Amino acid sequence: MDAVEFLEREHAHARNLVARMLATNAEQVDLRHQLFELLRQELEIHARLEEDLFYPAMARQGSWEKEQVQDSRKEHQAMRIVLSRLETIDLSGARWKECVIELNELLEHHLGEEEQELFPTARREIAAELPVMGDRLYRAKGELLREYRVQ
Repeated sequence: MDAVEFLEREHAHARNLVARMLATNAEQVDLRHQLFELLRQELEIHARLEEDLFYPAMARQGSWEKEQVQDSRKEHQAMRIVLSRLETIDLSGARWKECVIELNELLEHHLGEEEQELFPTARREIAAELPVMGDRLYRAKGELLREYRVQ
């Protein structure tokens, strides 16, 4: 699996987790907590993988790509802020679901830009690197998952 395929699968998984969170009701506090913790971990790992492995390769391609990478890093930071806010909100309250909707909007914007703009550019500009990068992303994710389990 190449890097773009790997990242697209990660995107689908994140979308699924958010959809499952949005489908919960106020009485399902334990499920909301479990889904949130899983999503938080997955998004943090995903962001680290992109920031450490994928974005640097894209930023080397030119000024447009550097700008896209900078925008993507800012979007990751915005998602981290919303995730932090979600940690402090009562899971049974209406504000929690509003915050998940806000996160979903940020996530959809970010994932859409990557899928529509950055990934096609990667397929054109760094196609030869994508298979090896896919393996590196896969291995790095395994290492990061082990780190999270230890904490």
